[in-house]
Amino acid sequence: MDKKYIPIVPASALVPAVDHPALAGPADTLQRVMRGLRGVVDSSGGNLVDRHWIRSLRVEDGEADLTLTLSPRSCEGRELAERSFDVMRRLLPDTDVFVHHA
Repeated sequence: MDKKYIPIVPASALVPAVDHPALAGPADTLQRVMRGLRGVVDSSGGNLVDRHWIRSLRVEDGEADLTLTLSPRSCEGRELAERSFDVMRRLLPDTDVFVHHA
């Protein structure tokens, strides 16, 4: 029987980080949300902003849309997305919030 070797790659390595996220909306609101998202920290102590895991953030017309470069398959990716949602709901109380995985 032939053996087949399959390399194991961490889930976080599957989706590349983004140096400059696409931002759309009022500058003061975007800055406030980005500051809040710095409080969303992974298990090793890094936050979403500094790790460049935010692909885009749009805050317009009563909606906020955040796209993350986290793997939705990893437990930590789901947890970070949920914490991001909670932060955005707190900072934007009268806004519909959507968090997506890239």
